[in-house]
Amino acid sequence: MKMDKKTPYRLPQHGQCFLCSPNSGSGVDIVFYTDGKVITGKTTLKEMHQGPPGHSHGGVLLALLDEAMGAAAWVNGYPVLAAHVEGDFKNPVPLGREIEIKAWVKESKGRKVFTEAEIHLDGGTLATVGKGIFIVAEKFFESKMPEIQKAIEDGSPVSAPEKEKERE
Repeated sequence: MKMDKKTPYRLPQHGQCFLCSPNSGSGVDIVFYTDGKVITGKTTLKEMHQGPPGHSHGGVLLALLDEAMGAAAWVNGYPVLAAHVEGDFKNPVPLGREIEIKAWVKESKGRKVFTEAEIHLDGGTLATVGKGIFIVAEKFFESKMPEIQKAIEDGSPVSAPEKEKERE
């Protein structure tokens, strides 16, 4: 399935991502969609994601920002790895309440891709904001690029690298 700019597109699964893979056991059951520019996803955090009593751990929120910002870079044509991710916590995120994550590319300079993201509670309250610097790392992904490109185009899953398969 080719992406068009009007229909949100579900991003493909990639390996055993601890955050977004439905097979990881520790994930947040989030599915990201894109319109080709902005990444959007909704999820509800559970007890296993707790930090302060009844609320999400800040590290889980930062992981969501990292995943969404990296995905935003990828769908905008930048095969990247994270170099720096930061977040500011504006409001606590209660467990059991739906949140929405949005991320986008702000700008790029050379190999650096600057991203931003927000997490909102289901009523629209801003909970967390993030910024990231990602580095284009084509050589790192070289062996997987045909499979990744196919997944982006048709929604097929991306398999785990050979070393990950050996551990399974």
